Amino acid sequence: MSKNNKPSSRISPMLQNVARPFLRWYASRPEQFDRYHNKLGPIVNGTYRDYTLECRANYSCPCDEEGVRRQGSILVKNVLETETADRLSSTMSERIDADPNSVQESTSKLMRSVHKPVRSLGKEVIDIFHNPTLDQRIREYFGCYYRIEWLSCYRSLPTQEVSHAWLWHSDNVPCDTLKVMLHLTDAGEQQGATRFMSLDDTSAYYRAGYRGSRKQRLEDLSSFASKNGLPHRPFHHDAKAGDVMLFLNNALHKAVPPQHDHRDVLNYLLIPNPIPWHQQLAIDGIDAIDSNPGGYPDNPRPSSVHRNQAA
Repeated sequence: MSKNNKPSSRISPMLQNVARPFLRWYASRPEQFDRYHNKLGPIVNGTYRDYTLECRANYSCPCDEEGVRRQGSILVKNVLETETADRLSSTMSERIDADPNSVQESTSKLMRSVHKPVRSLGKEVIDIFHNPTLDQRIREYFGCYYRIEWLSCYRSLPTQEVSHAWLWHSDNVPCDTLKVMLHLTDAGEQQGATRFMSLDDTSAYYRAGYRGSRKQRLEDLSSFASKNGLPHRPFHHDAKAGDVMLFLNNALHKAVPPQHDHRDVLNYLLIPNPIPWHQQLAIDGIDAIDSNPGGYPDNPRPSSVHRNQAA
């Protein structure tokens, strides 16, 4: 779901309405998915791709095609000390207990949320991007600087009744975006580690008809794979408290309930940027990323005011 807080610069709204049926058909073609790894079509993807190239033009770090772009997900270890992650998880418990609105009814058996994570947990959840290894891997993915578009914070709970993100799906976000997950608790196979399919396998499932849309989500893809002669090789990363995972959330993936206790994570959406993330944050302020998690801007460019300040 997009955030329409910035106008698209590639085509007028009237023309978009006229062209929408054709664009939906065009975007659903497997070759378009192979190119962008989403179903959004050439307008949004073209806007993001043009913007990314603009950001790269004034930056000397080349894009690393062998890292996240090829593997789909990687784990950066020990970004936070274990003691810090444990303390933040304890603070989450306090915030969840104090906030009766920390959950939506539709996911009440699956999770609890902490609203405004930076205000609730402290600036340490943002300062992870000062970690030189993490920062370098992210800039290698984008081939330029980046900014934090939003972050969310939630606790997964043990349950047998799964739905929503706990089924195999693709987030269907524009190309040249990146999801980051900070683990505040261990997340191994029995502890709610996220399951992934590779980008190649995702494309194969897409061609066979499984696209992970909201109306077509399954908890287990083994039968679909067998019926269509596809490989079935989901995988996960054994994360420890303080580890950070970078992943392309257009690859098929699913959340998994922990078998006991709980799993605490923060999710961040990153977007290319012409200046470093901390400089952009100083311009935008904490509330810009802390108050409205989810979705993506139709146009990823900062506002004209921010561009003038960045220049």
